[in-house]
Amino acid sequence: MHALPILSLTILADALLNPFQFPTVPISTMTDRKKIIYTFDGIEEWQKLNHTVTVIVKEDTGSESWISDRALPPTSHPPPLTLGGIQKLQDLDGVIVKEVVEEK
Repeated sequence: MHALPILSLTILADALLNPFQFPTVPISTMTDRKKIIYTFDGIEEWQKLNHTVTVIVKEDTGSESWISDRALPPTSHPPPLTLGGIQKLQDLDGVIVKEVVEEK
């Protein structure tokens, strides 16, 4: 009869000691990242470079999807990228990268 309350306390204690059951990103890592938007010089550049840009963003952020509009060429709003990831995008001729400055 007493096994149920002990089990409940064990589950409660585990939940309190481990509130997050998924990997978290350290705060210091998030501060080293910047929000950007990117687009392309034209449709030809988008057709040629979109796959490369997508691979760079996926590898840098770990995200599989992000917001893009439906214009041609599209403007995309990926998750925050590291400075290294941003530099890789800027190094691609035909990709336009702009940092998003948030008003406080």
